[in-house]
This record gives sequence, structure tokens and C-alpha cells, in this order.
Amino acid sequence: MRYIRVTSQRGSKPPNPFMQALGFVVGVILFIGAALIGGLVLAALVGFVLIAGLIIYARIWWLTRKARRQQEDAFVEAEYRVIEPSDDDEPRR
Repeated sequence: MRYIRVTSQRGSKPPNPFMQALGFVVGVILFIGAALIGGLVLAALVGFVLIAGLIIYARIWWLTRKARRQQEDAFVEAEYRVIEPSDDDEPRR
């Protein structure tokens, strides 16, 4: 009877220790590169959100300040006298 040995190349270690070490080093370098790129992307996103938040905050502050000034300018202080109508004046219609 004949036996056929079937092995999967996927997930199996290469028999050469040099190739194992090279694979380990390449894996570590790829992991460090991915972590650095991920950190840069995260920092860019956080920076973008902070800048956008500051811009939105400044815009809201500016609009409320402008609205407050317009309300203050709507009031006019003045002196006045009440004049009583005389008897010969006709009422205005």
C-alpha cells in the first residue's frame, strides 16, 4: 500500500533557521511600520478634529458676539418731554 503525504505550505515553518529568522525580522519591521503609520493617521485625524472644533467654536463665538452687539445697538437712550395737547387742537386720525 502506498501512502501519500499531503502537507499544507500555509502556516508551516521553513526548515532553514536562517529563513525563520529572516521571516521574523521582516514581520517585526512590518509590524513597526504599520504601528507608525497608524499612529500618524490617528494623530492627523485628532489634529483635524481639534482644528475643525476650534474653527466651529470661533464661528459660533463670533456670531453670538455680533448678535449681542446688534441687540445693544437697538436701544437708543434719549431725553423727552410729554406735551399735553391743548383744547383747540384737533385729534389726529
